[in-house]
Amino acid sequence: EKTVSSTEQIEQNKKWDGKTISYRGEVVGDILHRGDFAWINVNDDTYQDRSVEGGHKLAGYNSGQSVWVPSYLVEQIACLGRYIATGDRVEVTGVFHSACPEHGGDMDIHAASLTIVKRGHDVGHSLDPRRVFAAIVLLLIGGALFLANRRAELRRV
Repeated sequence: EKTVSSTEQIEQNKKWDGKTISYRGEVVGDILHRGDFAWINVNDDTYQDRSVEGGHKLAGYNSGQSVWVPSYLVEQIACLGRYIATGDRVEVTGVFHSACPEHGGDMDIHAASLTIVKRGHDVGHSLDPRRVFAAIVLLLIGGALFLANRRAELRRV
């Protein structure tokens, strides 16, 4: 089976429909357990290697694929991608559906295997003094506008 990116899955969906493919990316969001199976979202965009906060320039799209996985396979996933963490990088192999009849016509992969390629990790976000200063200034402006509005309302009464 060939490793097929999410872009290829979308742009060439008829070519891959019903075929066994491999797909690699970062597990993001939450694991949604549904009995003996679970949904995971796997992103293969350019941001899986480095976040914008980590110095990555804005490029491309935030893209990924929904994967239907037997529950016992997702137990090995330790870290989910989100603002505070980079998720485990996985490779799934399974049948690609351009319009899955079992799942309401959505595009998905029914995984038969899942392998951890690289473990995720916490991401440290530094506090930007410019953003803290801007937040304080905006808070003071908002407070002043609120007080001015209250005074104007009291004068009308």
